Amino acid sequence: MRAALEGYAARLAATRASDDEIAAITGIQRLRDAETNPTREFRVRTNRQFHDGIIKAARNDRLAEAIYRSGRFYFNERIAAITSREDFAANQSDHARIVLALQSRDPAGAEEAMRSHILNTFTAFLRVGGR
Repeated sequence: MRAALEGYAARLAATRASDDEIAAITGIQRLRDAETNPTREFRVRTNRQFHDGIIKAARNDRLAEAIYRSGRFYFNERIAAITSREDFAANQSDHARIVLALQSRDPAGAEEAMRSHILNTFTAFLRVGGR
């Protein structure tokens, strides 16, 4: 459900986001890319900022509400504690694809990249023992 909801938010953001909103989302991604030793808190906070920026840029309050109601599936401190540097690198790669699609104003690409990202993250979580 989260992949579908956030995928749709990314689709909407690709066409509705202002240039400033896309620049802010891009800036969060660059900040994450530049961090050589990210703490759990940093990873969780900046991941939340990245996703919140996209959700806000979608400009759909009902969609945002549905996404936030499913919040127990978000990346959090507990999940950050059991994921590896490789998982963080894969997450960054996914985020970069999302950013590129947003910058290109490619709704289908943004939706596909976000859906893939959510599913990749969930798969990694299951791999390391999440339930």
